[in-house]
Amino acid sequence: MQSDFLKYEASSSQFRHPLFYITVLMTVGFFSSQFWPETPIFDNVEAFLPYHSMLEMFSVTVSLMVFAIVWNSFNNDRSINLIFIAVTFLAVGVIDFFHSFSYFGMPDFFGENSTQKALIFWISARLIAAIMFLMVALMPWFNNSYENNKYLVLIGGVFVTGGVLLSGIHYPQWYPVFFVDGYGLTDFKIIIEYFIVVLHFATVALLLTKKDAVGVNFIWFACAVWLMALAELFFTLYSSVSDLYNLAGHVYKAVAYIMVFKALFLASITRPYKELEQRSVEKLLLTQYAVDNSGDLIYWLDYDGRILSVNDAVKQKLGVQADDMINSHIGRFESALVPDSWKQLREQFSEHHQLVLDGVHLCRNSEKFFSQVRIVFFKYRSQNYICLFIADITERKLALESLARKQEQLAQAQRITHIGSWEFNLESKETVWSEEVYHILQADEKVVKASFNNFLQYVHSDDRQRVIDHYQRCLTDYSPYHLVHRLQLLDGSSRYVETRAEMQRINGEPVSLIGTIQDITKERELEDQAYHDPLTGVYNRRFLDENIYSLIDNSVIKEQNLCYVIFDIDFFKEINDNYGHDFGDRVLKGVAEYLQRQVRDSDFVCRFGGEEFVVIFNDIEMPSGMERIEKIRHGVGNLQFINQIDDIVKVNLSGGMACTKIHGNDAKQLFELADQALYSAKRSGRNRLKLCDKSSLD
Repeated sequence: MQSDFLKYEASSSQFRHPLFYITVLMTVGFFSSQFWPETPIFDNVEAFLPYHSMLEMFSVTVSLMVFAIVWNSFNNDRSINLIFIAVTFLAVGVIDFFHSFSYFGMPDFFGENSTQKALIFWISARLIAAIMFLMVALMPWFNNSYENNKYLVLIGGVFVTGGVLLSGIHYPQWYPVFFVDGYGLTDFKIIIEYFIVVLHFATVALLLTKKDAVGVNFIWFACAVWLMALAELFFTLYSSVSDLYNLAGHVYKAVAYIMVFKALFLASITRPYKELEQRSVEKLLLTQYAVDNSGDLIYWLDYDGRILSVNDAVKQKLGVQADDMINSHIGRFESALVPDSWKQLREQFSEHHQLVLDGVHLCRNSEKFFSQVRIVFFKYRSQNYICLFIADITERKLALESLARKQEQLAQAQRITHIGSWEFNLESKETVWSEEVYHILQADEKVVKASFNNFLQYVHSDDRQRVIDHYQRCLTDYSPYHLVHRLQLLDGSSRYVETRAEMQRINGEPVSLIGTIQDITKERELEDQAYHDPLTGVYNRRFLDENIYSLIDNSVIKEQNLCYVIFDIDFFKEINDNYGHDFGDRVLKGVAEYLQRQVRDSDFVCRFGGEEFVVIFNDIEMPSGMERIEKIRHGVGNLQFINQIDDIVKVNLSGGMACTKIHGNDAKQLFELADQALYSAKRSGRNRLKLCDKSSLD
């Protein structure tokens, strides 16, 4: 409601302007003209000419000024209608200039002068103005999208003006007679004047319905057109070019032009500057409000560090009045800016213009708070000044210290448990490793950037594709993964690690992949000791007993054939007796290594006890599978072992086997049948492989 009242005040104030009262007075003056004397006030035309020329030249000057103001202040924020007004006044000003010098008694610059010729230019100028003003009042006022349109309007105005001047000077006979000496104005001239008056009154009515636009004040423009209409009415009344009505018409026209200039000058020049000034004041007040109500303490200092002014936050925080602080050194309140260090600090912020420091700020009752000081150096009117923005960072500092302690505790826990953590942000595509990840990889965090690709450089080549598959699957379907794999470090050593990862979600949307990596090398070594034969390095009987059931179940699920094979080194006791147990151990290790090299990754070699080995062949079909197993057994016979006296010693294997697709899925029964087949191979002369006879199941 208050804003509406202000709008009303702004609008109604235009009607209290002196120019508005002038319009009213001149209107009253027109209606009182019926009491004016009809006799000429000048003895002759020559006596009238100086006044006529003066008024016309004044009007021409104002017209050109109107054009110059509007043309040069025009931009895309303003309506093209303003250009129509400006070009109209340019045309009218030029034609009025020729009108003034065509008057009878003036020098014949443009051919023989006469009242008729002067009236041709006069009527043409008035008619152009009346038509264009009405057109502008009828046209919508919208912002111009193309500033170059004003040149098209100017070209049109020049074309019309040139046509009027050319025809008026060289072809005056084309025009009707407007004035007859001794008779006065012709009826046609009076009709034209009345027509112009009607156009002006229509324009006034339309202008009064419009709201002010950028670049024009419609109230004053309407008053100016009103006076132009009254001037035209005066020009219908005179019978002599030197009488009072003619002079009054020129005076009214001059005043009207002043009002047009005022309307456009105020809107185009004065009002924007006033609005700019008002906005500047408002901006200053808003800035002052923001400064005083800022959560930061703000100090203005001179170049020596003495306080010149402070905001309200300083007074409230410190509990002192501004007058008690003026001319005090800032070091009295801020530990980071004590006088002893001020000179050195001044050199720094004078060079960089800004500086940020941490300190301790003193406030009421000797209380203190941790502060962050931002120093801004600037010059104003050749004087050096400093502005301080001091923020209370006590809570932030305590929170950061607490966070630092928790991070150190987490890092310590990770070091103790050998567990590192990592995170991959889905939006930024950045990866972060904890300190323990670098420790596990034996990498320098200053050299190696955290990324999945860089991590892959440390993954054992045999395990790398498996790691990639799990990682990509987690990114694709957001499923967690758990994986044990090896690392191949730069020093040539290897480690076993256990990695886990899962997708972190916020409001149901995946945001990052969170994972851990744990060094389980020692655990794996203990596990190897528990499940591996210490002499040969292959799996032991414990591993076989604990895993044979799951291996058979897996083959059943996949509908694959599993073969249980028992190998026995022939005459191994004699080898021990003849060459010693150390040589026997060498034979056991050599046979185990050979078997391990010959089987696939999906197969398992176990030392069952003494000189017996069990080999589990997964996914092997008969009879081709038996041929392959026999080839492996036969290869052992080609191994050569050198004894103490450099003699070559060879060994052979006897073997017995049973298969799930032939003998069933019972683990105990498979062992017994394979053992029976081994016994049969030994009874048949050793150095051979036997498949358990199916009749043994009966």
